[in-house]
Amino acid sequence: MTPAISASKSQQTAQLLYDIQQNLPKFGRYTVDMCLWRNHWFSNEFKEQPSEWGLQLAESFAKLPKRKSLSEYRIAILTGEGGLSQAFPELADSSDMTLQLDCNPLTLQFQKCFLAQCRQAEKYTDKQKVLERAIEQLRAVHPDLSDCQYGEIRDQFQRYTTGMKRHLFSSAERFAEFKRCQDYPVQQICLNYFVKEDLVTLSQILKRNNAVVSFINMSNTCEYPEDFYQLNTFRNEVDGVTPSQHLHQLPFSKDAICAFSRLFGINFITVTCPVDKMEKHLYLAAIDQRDRVLKKLSQKYHDPLYSKLYDAKDPKSNELRAPTKIFQFFAEHPRLEESEWILRLTAAHLSQKEFEELRSHREKIKALCLHRLSHQGDESATPLLCRILDQVVAHSLTTYSAATSEPSTAMGII
Repeated sequence: MTPAISASKSQQTAQLLYDIQQNLPKFGRYTVDMCLWRNHWFSNEFKEQPSEWGLQLAESFAKLPKRKSLSEYRIAILTGEGGLSQAFPELADSSDMTLQLDCNPLTLQFQKCFLAQCRQAEKYTDKQKVLERAIEQLRAVHPDLSDCQYGEIRDQFQRYTTGMKRHLFSSAERFAEFKRCQDYPVQQICLNYFVKEDLVTLSQILKRNNAVVSFINMSNTCEYPEDFYQLNTFRNEVDGVTPSQHLHQLPFSKDAICAFSRLFGINFITVTCPVDKMEKHLYLAAIDQRDRVLKKLSQKYHDPLYSKLYDAKDPKSNELRAPTKIFQFFAEHPRLEESEWILRLTAAHLSQKEFEELRSHREKIKALCLHRLSHQGDESATPLLCRILDQVVAHSLTTYSAATSEPSTAMGII
């Protein structure tokens, strides 16, 4: 990099950091209390047990360019710690700044303390000393945190440094790589991927500073679809309303890549995909969580729903497709709290055939729902299930023809 370009990027970094810090109060308001019951102080996207065969965050970082762009100011985004201690040199070589985003301010405040102490470390064997100094620094800001929480930090750090390969304290060589680029700018921002205003504000800041996002690690954020639909209440929108919806506000580079993990269920996996495939993959991660909840519900009510969902994947099967079965299930049990987010998620991406079938069964499903409610003495407002169904059918057929994968919502496994 020539001195002129280096100076220009340094100025851009300073301006972008100033712009972000000026707008931090906007982000702080949207912290979600429900996410604070447990703190993920370090990323858990690594193998701990042999069965966790698919967690390969290191492979995602290996796909980053070896040299940063001269023509663009590139941003990498990590969720929480996001593997920063594992991939610091790779991020520094491929981008001009990393943003650590999380809706939990405690995680971000600790990360700021930890990185500051890492930069002051003299050798890779200082890892425990660095951790304790970071804990003391956090304790000064949050004296109300319990010994149990600090024990959690130590425990997660131990698992992280055991499970993550090539982290900055793993060897003298790796530590030297970190020291080479230790001044690489990292900024923590408290925001929520599920709040549109957060992503719009961040997008405006990046665009104002001519910055593009070239890498994003979403971790397993989209395995919490219920949180998304709680924050984005139903306003008659159906198509495309998914947990990753607000990410499209961000200015991505043409070659941007997205990494994400699935940490629920039996087989844990990390996936890396081009940003133009991001919505599809993150939607399927949310669908997996939907199906896990449906399995529990169908077992509770001794309903064959879950086992029969697999039949919808067989094009020769006479069984109804998954969306129709799911709407029928909640028509049978119209008072279930889980119905809203599951129905909205299911209706967000329908293939043409799924749409046609759901449309043909709409009146029967609505009649069943209203009948069940009348027997329960509830005939007040129009049920949400009926409103969602009507909104699905109100859309033109061409709206759903873009979803070419058949079936698009049944047991989404990449």
